[in-house]
Amino acid sequence: MSRFEECLKHILQFEGGYVNHPADRGKATNYGITQHVYNSWNALKGRTLESVERIDQGEVRDIYRQRYWDACCCDDLPQPLDMVVFDSAIQHGVRRAIKWLQHCVMAAADGIIGENTLFHLHGFVIARRLDEVIENYLDGRTAFYAQLIAHDPIQQVFSQGWKNRMTGLEKFIERPKK
Repeated sequence: MSRFEECLKHILQFEGGYVNHPADRGKATNYGITQHVYNSWNALKGRTLESVERIDQGEVRDIYRQRYWDACCCDDLPQPLDMVVFDSAIQHGVRRAIKWLQHCVMAAADGIIGENTLFHLHGFVIARRLDEVIENYLDGRTAFYAQLIAHDPIQQVFSQGWKNRMTGLEKFIERPKK
């Protein structure tokens, strides 16, 4: 099983079937793929638009691979940081996930992983500070959830699911919970 497949298998434990919760900013989703993402995917492929309820497992895999894993250059990231960035991109968007990484490695936060970001990350890896990068990244993500709720209290309905997801992520990357 490839690293992508291993990470996707974990993600899909938290991204269930079709959901259209009125408080969810992503609106209708299926396997974590929003209707908006599915529409753009179908348009890119020259297909007619249809409900995300009809998405098949092959499409789910391809969308996660291309729109999140590849977009975040996860094959170029060390384990387990690859999973942390991948999971964040799915929940919070690719640019935000990359900017969080760039902030943690003190690279220019432009939302694009390029030579500069990888150079800065490599410095942390060589200095054996990857755990520090991951800890700061996850702490920032947890703070982001709190900020979401503070700005829109209706989002509180998702707080337990977000906690469960973060706990699952920490277990997957074999990082003990604080």
